Order: sequence, then structure tokens, then C-alpha cells
Amino acid sequence: MRLGFGLRADSCGMEACWAVQMMYDAFEPKGCVQGMPPVADYTRRTWVEAIMGNSWNFVLRERYKVVGHAAAIADKRRKEAEYLIFVLPNYQKQGLGITLTELAMDYLRRRGIRRVFSKVQLSNIRAIQLYRKFNFDFSPQGDDSRCIMACTLEQAA
Repeated sequence: MRLGFGLRADSCGMEACWAVQMMYDAFEPKGCVQGMPPVADYTRRTWVEAIMGNSWNFVLRERYKVVGHAAAIADKRRKEAEYLIFVLPNYQKQGLGITLTELAMDYLRRRGIRRVFSKVQLSNIRAIQLYRKFNFDFSPQGDDSRCIMACTLEQAA
């Protein structure tokens, strides 16, 4: 999906792992969202490889540089997925998280996923606002500093 300004949003696989690792290496501040992305280089690279190898992945690219990444870690038996998203700080507040999430939700819907959830820190107002745009509601799970937000995807007829 072309977005203008040289930006493109696409689903991706392991072929994008190196570029996604480079994005997380550049992401600051590290560890700011429930300890993610991991601060230590080795831990961060292992985390990225695990997500890229075990999830449906989506990237925002500016030419060849990845500036945003989202992943859906699916439980196909339960028809649900945990969703996470990161956009480099210099690219935030431009609607790119919305675009990436639209792409991911459509992809998940087409694959029969019915419920999507995300763990969110209560202090992460920007993430809560993003998820609210996609009809995520607070779930009773969580603790004092974080919560679970979830939505039900409407299946195409």
C-alpha cells in the first residue's frame, strides 16, 4: 500500500528481519513500553527474530528503511491474536500507526481471526487512542500499571 512521501505499508516475512532489527536498533528510548524494545543488543535481536519467525508481520518503509513495525502473534485454534506496534518517534503523529493497524486488522480478518488484543501501559495514551479508533475496549485483565485492550473483528460475509 503506497502512502505518498516515499512511504509504503506491506505485510512481510523473515526476509525483512534485518531491516526490522535496524529499526529497533534505532528506536529510542529502548525499553520504554513494558521493557520493549529490549535494551540489550543480543536480547533485542533474539526478540525480533522470534517475532518475525512466529507472527504475521507488517512494516512501514521509507524507501528501504523500516520506520514502523507491527506484529500479530496468532493463536489460530482460538482465532485470536496479540497485536503490537512500534513506529519510530520521528514518524509518529502522522497517522502511520493508523495505516499500519488498518493493514494488520484487514489481514487478520481475512485469515479468520476474530479477537485481537494488546497489552497496554495505562500511561501510554497514544497507544490507547490508536486502539480506541479500532474499537478496542479495556478488558478486565491486567494490573495497576497496564491493561489488556481487545476488539472483535467483524468477519466478511
